[in-house]
Amino acid sequence: MLTPEQVVLFETINPNLAPYAIRKSPKRLNLGHPISQAYLRSRSQDGTLKQAKEIGIEQADALFSEHMQNIQRKAGVFGREGEANSYTAESRAKFPEIRSFLGQADKNSSYDTNSDPRIAVTISINTDTAQLVVFADPAELDDIRDRRIAQIIHAVSRVHDAGFTLPSPLQFYLPKYTRRIHLPSLKVDGAWNSLAEFYAPNRIMLSPELLSTSPPTSAPNSVALKLGNASAAIVHEMGHCLHFMQAPESFGDLFHTKLAPQYERTANNVSEYGSRNPHEFVAEMFTNATFNGASTQDQWNLYRALGGPLPARPASTPTTGRALPEKFNRSVIADQDALAAAAMMQPFAGNPQYVVTPSSSSRSQRNSVVERTNLPGR
Repeated sequence: MLTPEQVVLFETINPNLAPYAIRKSPKRLNLGHPISQAYLRSRSQDGTLKQAKEIGIEQADALFSEHMQNIQRKAGVFGREGEANSYTAESRAKFPEIRSFLGQADKNSSYDTNSDPRIAVTISINTDTAQLVVFADPAELDDIRDRRIAQIIHAVSRVHDAGFTLPSPLQFYLPKYTRRIHLPSLKVDGAWNSLAEFYAPNRIMLSPELLSTSPPTSAPNSVALKLGNASAAIVHEMGHCLHFMQAPESFGDLFHTKLAPQYERTANNVSEYGSRNPHEFVAEMFTNATFNGASTQDQWNLYRALGGPLPARPASTPTTGRALPEKFNRSVIADQDALAAAAMMQPFAGNPQYVVTPSSSSRSQRNSVVERTNLPGR
């Protein structure tokens, strides 16, 4: 329970952000998180959060560790011992993890969980804009992993083409399972309450649910949902990443905040998800712009006031004045290798360099060497 003095400190916000965002002390507050502790300390003379970038990374480290532990402890596919498993194409499309379960090495096992993250397959993709480093489960089927990588490449190409510069390296974590699925009932328990999430300074974790051919029931009413494009959900997380990279003071001061009432409608006109809080508005505006969506001057003014990331160079196509298409080409790639998909998308001036260094248990047939990797941020 906070004292009255602590409540005042906690609810104080950077004067430049105060007209647009409001922070109220929640009923339940995890004082173990670095960001909560930071709000209870004195600020710089100009009202900004002291050491905002460092605190943002510490906060991200704590959340990353919590979420990875939950996924390792709870996520997986669990069937009934000795029962034959046969599932329709519709079920497999809605629950892409079922294919991983059916393709596991031990066909007699009634359950399958994530591999030890310390033996992740490390995949390096060198592009014209950034080095991408993907950490994948060594037991995941190659074609599933490649489809997930194709989504990442597609998303990075969109951000690059919109004129933005990404941090290098940019790390992606691809757990095989991020929820608990019970067979044959298909009952789902969430081990992680997200489809994708950014962790400062340069980490993005993605759920295999993004391979679903229909939007997951947990999908927010967002720009990505309007587009029907799973890669747009990854672009959204890149928006968070660039927000942190370009304006760490604003990014760090916007946790536990909501938009001031007069700006909620402005944000809601981008997407319902964007009106939830300033962080999500910035990421939704970034996604909207990256996919050439129409934006009003009021929306851009709010975006800039909150520290929204700006492109480093002109976009290859205009990013304002065009309505979002009802459907964009889905980034779910079927029956083709990620490299072929990437070549078709032409994301960069040259084909990305794709290097895989898997553990010995990987099914990959590419030329590779064995590398056991301790995951950064663990």
